[in-house]
Amino acid sequence: QADGTDKVEEHFGWVRDERNNPLLSPTQASSEPNKKQRVVVLGSGWGARFFLQGIDKDKFEVRVVSPRNFFLFTPFLPSVTVGSVEGRSIVEPVRSLVQYSARPLLRKLKDRLSGKEGLAAENFEPARFLEVACTQIDAQSKRVVCEDVSSVVVKPGQFTLTYDKLVVAVGAVSNTFGTPGVEEHTLFLKEIDDSSLIRSRLLDAFETAALETDDAVRKQLLQFVVVGAGPTGVEFAAELDDLLRSDLAKLYPTEAALAEVVIVSSSDDLLSSYDKRISDFTAELLKQSRVRVEAGVRVTEVTASAVVCKRKATGEVFELPSALTLWSTGVKPLPLV
Repeated sequence: QADGTDKVEEHFGWVRDERNNPLLSPTQASSEPNKKQRVVVLGSGWGARFFLQGIDKDKFEVRVVSPRNFFLFTPFLPSVTVGSVEGRSIVEPVRSLVQYSARPLLRKLKDRLSGKEGLAAENFEPARFLEVACTQIDAQSKRVVCEDVSSVVVKPGQFTLTYDKLVVAVGAVSNTFGTPGVEEHTLFLKEIDDSSLIRSRLLDAFETAALETDDAVRKQLLQFVVVGAGPTGVEFAAELDDLLRSDLAKLYPTEAALAEVVIVSSSDDLLSSYDKRISDFTAELLKQSRVRVEAGVRVTEVTASAVVCKRKATGEVFELPSALTLWSTGVKPLPLV
């Protein structure tokens, strides 16, 4: 608006604070002494979490914008997929992370030793959270355009939120490198819902294989391909192989004996971005499993039932049957960024 106020603040009842004092627009807050500047944080992942838990609350009024109302401990996603870790144990509500109790101990001590008032548990003002998606950033006028994209929407449409400082911590999305068929036929492991989808597809493959009488067809139905030999791909492959040989072998003994996990790596080494000793150690560990590694191979296309590959050294083109293809080849920035 022309006077610097936000319609969204009127909608959410933010025009006045808990003491019934009018909230200042960012322009007013920046120009008046001893007034808090507004910081808008986009995202609820790793960067946003640690920033929010350590920000100097006596200087800034904080707003958090994210379509996901929880922080996700992503390294445990492969374990959630195979059931060795419960999904609820790797998520934490954003609203609990912005409370005084979630601030690091050293941050609390620093606040107390510096003699700051209003930063004890009883006077602490948490950051305000909005479960909405940021769809556009207008840096010139210091505004972000937001929209409620949840399953329950009362007032559809976009609104703006002003800021003095903006923290962009929205994370990234999987990088498909424009490979044909990836978006349509592969699964990713970036969100908590991905774990459930992968597990469901895995069990469906076993149930379908149990209906078959031809071992050749059953073997094709029970081959699972992981594209990418980074941390996520390697850990998922190892966890999946362990699931096949332990839990699923008890339920599907014949099918589990035919099942196989294949890692396709564009580089000649696993975990190529790590120290060579770590890469070699990981390769030795996988030799103790039944995970097959196709190294020095580039994926050229993914279909509903196969992964088309090309050996970089010889140019040989071949197909790997796949009932479930996990794409884990790194990330790229979101379109917003």
